[in-house]
Amino acid sequence: MTSPILTSEVEQAAKQKGRLFDLDFWKERVQKRYKRNIKKGLSPDHSMAIYLIEMANVKNLDRLIRWCNKRGLTVYFKRHENGTYDECFKSIMIAANASPIKQVVYLLHECGHHLIHQHPGEPNRFLMGYDQTDPRITRTFQHRLACLEEEMEAWQRGRNLAKKLKLRIDEDVLDLIRTNCLKSYVKWSVRQKVASGE
Repeated sequence: MTSPILTSEVEQAAKQKGRLFDLDFWKERVQKRYKRNIKKGLSPDHSMAIYLIEMANVKNLDRLIRWCNKRGLTVYFKRHENGTYDECFKSIMIAANASPIKQVVYLLHECGHHLIHQHPGEPNRFLMGYDQTDPRITRTFQHRLACLEEEMEAWQRGRNLAKKLKLRIDEDVLDLIRTNCLKSYVKWSVRQKVASGE
């Protein structure tokens, strides 16, 4: 039997990290959005099309989270931007307020980071990237470039994972989200002044 104090501590930690995935809750959210769309005056056909796309992506999300759970990854949903992967805690944080398709795409990308760190030689490929804490290195273009390379690789691994799991995802939507996210990394990688000798 779990002690009430421990249960309370686990619940508190979960609240800080965010909500865990609950298939019924996500389906309920899609149904509520469908009803809201009808009330807003969207045509029933258009509302139904949105409903079907979102419901398909909730199923994709469920399948992807099951894949994560089998690998010891915990996926949390919290109000914040896009997604993050935490290798130390084997957890992924996804934007709770994003649409199901965006949640799927963000989660695929974060799974891509996980896959990179699961292969012994891969982290060495990005050695100058995210794992660096030395300010002499993190201020360099080489560091920013290594981070950008890892981001690009994570997107590709996420796309490959979607194919492997046979997730039906609109490639145009995936590319649009991917491009918008990568654009911010490209801007970040070149916005800082490049020191001489880099």
